[in-house]
Amino acid sequence: MPIHSTHIGINYAGTQSALRGCINDAHDWAAWCKSIGVAAPAMLTESEATKANILASIAGLLAKLKPNDWGVLTFSGHGTQV
Repeated sequence: MPIHSTHIGINYAGTQSALRGCINDAHDWAAWCKSIGVAAPAMLTESEATKANILASIAGLLAKLKPNDWGVLTFSGHGTQV
């Protein structure tokens, strides 16, 4: 059963809303996924993590999945509710 993963971490460096550990979280999740057999976890951090890149990365993750595969998506950063 193949496992595919995408990990997003945004610290918002240089803003009034800066966080400290989100990029580390993304790296930690990617390392854990590698340890359970994910060949190449996808990573988006800080300036790479634009809306367009996040949506494209999620679409890429979904496109890789076949029946019985697992997909792992993690996000560490600020959240919002609309």
